[in-house]
Amino acid sequence: MAGKDMAQVTFNFLKSDDVAATLRSYVQGAEDNILEAGDLTEKIIMDAIEARRTAGDMNKALAIAVQDAGEDEMDRFRKNQFVNVRIYDRDRGYRNLRRCKLELMEIVKDHFDDMTTGIKIGHISTFFVGRSGHRWDRIYDIEYEVIRFRSVVYYGEDS
Repeated sequence: MAGKDMAQVTFNFLKSDDVAATLRSYVQGAEDNILEAGDLTEKIIMDAIEARRTAGDMNKALAIAVQDAGEDEMDRFRKNQFVNVRIYDRDRGYRNLRRCKLELMEIVKDHFDDMTTGIKIGHISTFFVGRSGHRWDRIYDIEYEVIRFRSVVYYGEDS
């Protein structure tokens, strides 16, 4: 999945890669509700709740959002890039969050082979860093869990 940083690569991977198809099937609206951080709105939440209720399938999370969580330098050529993936749900306890979390942790490990060519950046590896556990956001009245990954990225020298 091409991209210029690991957040973009992760977003594209979750939204469209065949390896992530099972995860998308666990989300109401599938790829439509795989979002970039900041794109989640009350309307998206309410539409997903209504669609889930209409479909009668309460075993789907409402949305997933991918956040660029910064980077730090390892040495001259390598950087750690951090990505947070938030899984959102409402009124289902932890069961839908857990199912998505387990699938996400399985598929994200080292399934990235490609970053944008021509800018001398390459993905080396991705590691699970941690997770928040089950949380609740008062503003949106929504449950969520944050899964954090670290990717080692190589930056080549200009010719």
